[in-house]
Amino acid sequence: MTLSSKNGNGNGHLISGLSLAHQKLSREERLQLAVDVKNRVRLYTPTDAEIAKSFRVSPASFSQEWRWQAEWAVENGIEPDRTAYAVARIAEGINLAPPAALDSVLSEPEAFEKVWAAIERLTSHVNSKAA
Repeated sequence: MTLSSKNGNGNGHLISGLSLAHQKLSREERLQLAVDVKNRVRLYTPTDAEIAKSFRVSPASFSQEWRWQAEWAVENGIEPDRTAYAVARIAEGINLAPPAALDSVLSEPEAFEKVWAAIERLTSHVNSKAA
């Protein structure tokens, strides 16, 4: 099962609430995706309406508050700090990987290339900061 969007941006690992709504998936496919999200095999990004519903606030008030905070940050020259979140997700991804996934990195060239590309990106960034 591959998730795709009409504009071709679907990559199969990230599921957005918006793209999910437009997929013609069977019950079994939806169930498997839900389990993949729970097992952190796929990332799920809910829509604003889904976020509002989960936190029991109105979509309008959620949207208004989000816009207000974004405008306030721009007016005050504050850049959102996503670094700590990104670092935590990187470490979590490695720490939560089952042994079979770690083994596949060592035994499957395609898996090794993906991990190596991520490490190269990290080291080139570190090297560019040092220069």
